[in-house]
Amino acid sequence: MDFDPDGELARTLRRRVAAEFRTEAEDAEHDARLHALRSRTMAQVAYDAMAQGSHVVCHVGRVAFAGPIVHARTDLAVIAPHTDHPTAVLVNLTGPVVVRVDSATTSGRTADPAMAGSFVGALRALEIGSAWVQLAVPGTGRIEGSLVAVTPDHVCVGQEPSTWHVPRGMIGAVTALRPTP
Repeated sequence: MDFDPDGELARTLRRRVAAEFRTEAEDAEHDARLHALRSRTMAQVAYDAMAQGSHVVCHVGRVAFAGPIVHARTDLAVIAPHTDHPTAVLVNLTGPVVVRVDSATTSGRTADPAMAGSFVGALRALEIGSAWVQLAVPGTGRIEGSLVAVTPDHVCVGQEPSTWHVPRGMIGAVTALRPTP
């Protein structure tokens, strides 16, 4: 039997080799995506969602905030005002928050250099403005009051005669409702 390069055996071998190459390429692509996913931080997830114009939902216990992210840096993401929350929401990306990113619904944007670079920086700006805030904290729901002080490890929220002392790591999100009355 003579070797026929265009025969059935040759075609079968070419298909098998091509299928093996495709499988290897798909495996390599999957491994690369998995490696990239494993190396991302919450800040990178928030920044990518902002850059892609994705709609996000941030859950803190049973409290949820939805909308596009308008600013993202280090441990801070800012969700745009929405009908459910008429002011922007400051999300503590290192706190007890779960973020769901939905597909892009608007055009992307970049971080605003005029906004705070961290969650603590955003809290201190609210403290200086004596803002009336609402904290989303798992287990207690929402805590509302005047932002009295930002300490090295917690915030003080309240109004005389009582003040809440909330560890920053427990704060999932902050909404500035209005200046202190």
